[in-house]
Amino acid sequence: KKGEFIIDGECRQCPPGSVSLSDDAVTSCKPCPKGALHCVGNHMRLKKGFWRISNDTYTLLECPLGKEACRGEEAIGDSSCAEGYIGPMCAVC
Repeated sequence: KKGEFIIDGECRQCPPGSVSLSDDAVTSCKPCPKGALHCVGNHMRLKKGFWRISNDTYTLLECPLGKEACRGEEAIGDSSCAEGYIGPMCAVC
């Protein structure tokens, strides 16, 4: 399941610094993408100034308006926008 990989026939959680967002059986986890502060299992914490559309994507986008517009952390989509910003990649209201 998401956040796990198979090794020697056993499912194990992806270790810190790596992530798996796939429901399919995988034999390795992906390293944290650029823009992530921390990854483990199927959780990804983003740096301020980065955005992603959903919990199912590895793709992180750098906000054009920077750290003040995108909160980072585990927020996704519009919920990752700071107060006064809205929409994809947190444009000014």
